[in-house]
Amino acid sequence: MLNLKRIKPLVIPLMICLILVTVVSGASPIYKTNQWNDTNAMLTMGRSLLQGTIPMKDIVDQRGPIMYFIYAFAALIKSNSFLGLYIIELINVFIIYALSFKLVKAVNVETMSPYWVSLVGPVALLTTSAFSQGGSPEEFGFASVLYLLVVLGTARENVTHIRPGTYYLLGLNMSLLFWSKYTLAGSYVFFFLTVGILLLWKLDFKQLFKVIIFSLLGFLTITALVLSFYIAVHGLNGLIDYYFVQNLTGYTTPVYNGLVQQNNIISKSMFIAIQIARMLWSHWIILLIILTSWFISIKNSRPIIIEMVTFIGSLVFITIGAAIMHYYALIIMSYFAVALIFLIKYLPYVVDKNTTQQSMFTFKFLTAFCILLMPFINNSNILNYVVRGTTTSINGENQWKAQRKFAKRMHKGYDKPTLLQVNSLDGGFYLAADIIPTTKYFHRLNMNYDQFPKMYDDLQESLATKKTDFVVVRVKNNNLDESDSNAMLKRKALRQVDEHLRPDLSQNYKVVDKEQDTFNKPMYYVLFEKVD
Repeated sequence: MLNLKRIKPLVIPLMICLILVTVVSGASPIYKTNQWNDTNAMLTMGRSLLQGTIPMKDIVDQRGPIMYFIYAFAALIKSNSFLGLYIIELINVFIIYALSFKLVKAVNVETMSPYWVSLVGPVALLTTSAFSQGGSPEEFGFASVLYLLVVLGTARENVTHIRPGTYYLLGLNMSLLFWSKYTLAGSYVFFFLTVGILLLWKLDFKQLFKVIIFSLLGFLTITALVLSFYIAVHGLNGLIDYYFVQNLTGYTTPVYNGLVQQNNIISKSMFIAIQIARMLWSHWIILLIILTSWFISIKNSRPIIIEMVTFIGSLVFITIGAAIMHYYALIIMSYFAVALIFLIKYLPYVVDKNTTQQSMFTFKFLTAFCILLMPFINNSNILNYVVRGTTTSINGENQWKAQRKFAKRMHKGYDKPTLLQVNSLDGGFYLAADIIPTTKYFHRLNMNYDQFPKMYDDLQESLATKKTDFVVVRVKNNNLDESDSNAMLKRKALRQVDEHLRPDLSQNYKVVDKEQDTFNKPMYYVLFEKVD
């Protein structure tokens, strides 16, 4: 039987979580679509998986198989929209709230109601610009990193007090991170290294043996499932080649954000350090809160050394692959959540025990209002969302027209049109037209010919054999000139395509449509159709 006394205090905080996800996520049913390239690409991979197309074997993208299983489940709920992703995001936020509540209770936060303090987990995830439009591996990895920090906070970093079953769950979470996007596993790698060093230092070989066995069992639980799947579908070589080898070697770049990386180790280290500093500086207030929490924790004799080591581990692993994107910072926002919890713990009582019921209601109302306002202050992506029932975004600048317009054109004369994007990531055209890719490389990953010749050779072969009915070309750094003839549009579009692809695209395809991209200005798209 339900205990209404225990459920009642949860109602408003969980409603706030629901509202936050609904407002912040681009997958929310109140918006027409999630416009982020990465999210569209992962949903395309998930939709393809449901049709029997195996990631890394039959179709290629750069993320881990766990992400494609998540998106396949999202597509199973609803294949022609992001509704499934929204539901999964909502579940993820509830898990984060539960983990926050566990830490709040364990460390005995008494300055506020634990049901309200626990909102800091969802707030840390959803209310910064690092969240972008939602759906990233970092978003789903947040809970795993938070779980590690909850374990550390609960045990006061005494690794001998952590039970074997907890080490199993830690290994399980590390495996989830590793097979979602291995650069997210840095906090866990540094945690287990630190635990190993501490136990060796203490000569506690019995405990070390337990840690190794149980954490390894946890890690191998997910790993065995992933590897068994790929062995069963004869896709293990593709998994190794694309998820590990290509990701580790292909994304290294000598130039990023105006920085030039030299070949010697000192220059590379400086290059990485500057990138990390830039990422942290973009969230300097959050970094300041984390540091403040650590200083106050030291004053209050709370052990934080392992927490700090895992934070550094997260930053180190983020740099694998050279380029650091703004949303990578989301994985360290779990430290922000923990920092807020301990800052609230060490603050004087926010609400006195003798506070009147009316004052308590005012306090809760003000707290809820501030929480719901935060995303609009920190995440400008929300302003670009197009609300259902309207034709333009909240800021009046974005109409999301190209995808819908091209979808209608592609279905004229084709029951099941096929598509290829040759010079950009998935821009939502596959979802808008309800198309499942028929080529191994359905969009161009962010690598040039020297970094990934295999991809360009496959794209070239697809164009040469007219494998797809349509091709979408993105024209950057230009606004659409409506007076341009199709011949002029074709010349401009071809200049934006890799030189290895131009001849076959020019010979075998003709321009049939074009549309301005109102989300990423100045930019427009050109639609090509194969010639008879």
